[in-house]
Amino acid sequence: MKCNEEFAFADIQARVKLGEIPPHCPCGGVIKPDITFFGESLPEDAIEQARREAAKADVMLVLGTSLTVQPAASLPLLCLKRGGKVVIVNDQSTYLDDRAALRLWSLEDAFRSEA
Repeated sequence: MKCNEEFAFADIQARVKLGEIPPHCPCGGVIKPDITFFGESLPEDAIEQARREAAKADVMLVLGTSLTVQPAASLPLLCLKRGGKVVIVNDQSTYLDDRAALRLWSLEDAFRSEA
């Protein structure tokens, strides 16, 4: 996290299997996956791209979130604002349940394949 060096997954996996936890970069910094953990800020360019995509979406799938953490929680509103539809699949209520075109409570039920 010090120098922004990138590493192949297989290289880091091998180091972890050898007991290097957490894995460290030659610069001395801890190696972190390129994801945003809870409590970290989203990269500004990623959230701006998400806003652009949400604003032009015809349909947005909202899966597995209670829509309480900003700024991602506001993305479905951008879709709705321009006339798009929102489909929510979550085991908790959300503030947009009443505006969803479809509201389901279980991912399993939503994506079950009927053979």
